[in-house]
Amino acid sequence: MSRTSSAKKSETSSEISAAVPEDRIPPRERIVSTASELFREHGIRGIGVDAIADAASTNKMTLYRHFGSKDELVCETLRRASEKADAIWRDLEAAHPGDPSAQLDVWVEMRAQCLNGEPAGCDLANAAIELKGEGHPAHEMIERHKAEQRDRLAALCSAAGAREPQLLADTLTLLLEGARVSRQDGCRQLLRSFRQGLQGGDRLFHLTSGEPYRLHAVFPSPEGDVEAEMNYVYLKRLYARRAELEAKLELHDARYCFGEEEVDDGTDSDLRQRLSEVSDEIAALENRAATAWR
Repeated sequence: MSRTSSAKKSETSSEISAAVPEDRIPPRERIVSTASELFREHGIRGIGVDAIADAASTNKMTLYRHFGSKDELVCETLRRASEKADAIWRDLEAAHPGDPSAQLDVWVEMRAQCLNGEPAGCDLANAAIELKGEGHPAHEMIERHKAEQRDRLAALCSAAGAREPQLLADTLTLLLEGARVSRQDGCRQLLRSFRQGLQGGDRLFHLTSGEPYRLHAVFPSPEGDVEAEMNYVYLKRLYARRAELEAKLELHDARYCFGEEEVDDGTDSDLRQRLSEVSDEIAALENRAATAWR
């Protein structure tokens, strides 16, 4: 083991003991906390039980007394990470009870902020990649966690008024996962897309509510004017259609980026063409409406 690695292990132990006197932290907690840090820094296969026990100021015998194997220890660190993710949903509900739209806005904001605070990425996602194909017992836990997180997000999108909550949840999830990967690789494109596309609010509003605020700017008061009311409804549908196409294109791009769609079957070009046509129609109708209201 390198001198740098040894120094970092000592730093981990020092951080633990600085918060609480070492003799008051149960050995099991020291082991799990230390293992989580070392797995995050070196990878699960890059660190052994001897190094974990040493950094946790204990010994291998004590480690195996609490965990029958390294695999059990890995599962416990991932279970703790899953519990932290669950706590986020409880915090959202407590902060904005009965207001799913506010909860969704805060979720986006929190996810964007977390991207800057987790340069190593998501512990569960990293473990899934590292342990791929090994039949590790952690796989079932990881899959269950990801499915639960995605289902909770879809339920929140639905409660917030999304017309297509499943599609929106998939899009947000893929953007988040892609931004995490890009954060580690040094690529900023998906990270920028996540922050600009979601924190900006406008596109998220289009995707979730189906009631774009620009309608009120184009048609201040269409009531009583038959033609204006018809254009209002039609433009509203065009906004919704554009939002739908943008979401599908975002999802297609993310899947293609991650290798889920290895061959471009023309879907990308078709979506972009339809999006361009809808955008042109929106612009034309907005211009006509603006002229009529002058």
